[in-house]
Amino acid sequence: MKILGKLIKYDFSDIGKLIFPFYIGLGVAGIGIRMLQFALANNGMDEHLKFTLTLFQSTLYFVYTLVAIGSVVMLHYGVIVRFHRSVYGNEGYLTNTLPISTHQIILAKLITCLSWFIINAFIILLTFLLIIPIEEIISSKFWENPNFIQMIDYLKTALGIQYVLPTIILFIVFLIFWTIEKVLFLFFCVSVANMTKSYRILTGAALFIIAGGFLNITKRMILVFTYLYNPSLRLETGNMALNVVKYIISANTGLIVLTGIVSVILFLTVNYILKNKLNLE
Repeated sequence: MKILGKLIKYDFSDIGKLIFPFYIGLGVAGIGIRMLQFALANNGMDEHLKFTLTLFQSTLYFVYTLVAIGSVVMLHYGVIVRFHRSVYGNEGYLTNTLPISTHQIILAKLITCLSWFIINAFIILLTFLLIIPIEEIISSKFWENPNFIQMIDYLKTALGIQYVLPTIILFIVFLIFWTIEKVLFLFFCVSVANMTKSYRILTGAALFIIAGGFLNITKRMILVFTYLYNPSLRLETGNMALNVVKYIISANTGLIVLTGIVSVILFLTVNYILKNKLNLE
């Protein structure tokens, strides 16, 4: 367990070195946008200066978007590079001689990567909340708007409060399962590509696109047939909102089950390759 913890710590630090500069960029862009929002709130500002600051703010919004997308791309890159380098690269000679099983190695790397995906989503959400004009939203008192109140009353009547919490919980659980599946699928692509003697990068990329597309289509087809032939999902006449929520709950539940099954298969496949088909560089 001590060795497993050190392995997680080392992988966590190595990926952090790649992704941390993007978080600095998100923070700087977010603070800059927030400061410009306060400055532009001054009604007595010169029009020329206001135009210049607005243009600069738009540029920062664009930069923020690019950095946010870049952090996601770099995180995927970091997962792939770190897994390949530590398992199949030069570090693989050390990793595969550690007194731990192959499934523990995969589990350690899965925990590390899952943690970073959660951290990345949290930081993007946090900086996004920083740049939205929250003061204007609060000052508008949208919750007192008759249309908003009418919509809430309709949802309460049509759906019932019992559907709200399960829908939120199922969606969060699905996101976690989906992230686990995505990380294991990246491990799978790297592992299969490493079994080839040449064109490993091309093989991994082709596998990611073709196998990933096939997997997504298959899961959606299973969900469609499950929905069509599930008697508990019959439409409620005249209650469209309830029908939509029942479908969302059913889809999330089905996706969680399918994603869990696929994740187990991917884990076992990567474990088999690592144990029986290891090909170190």
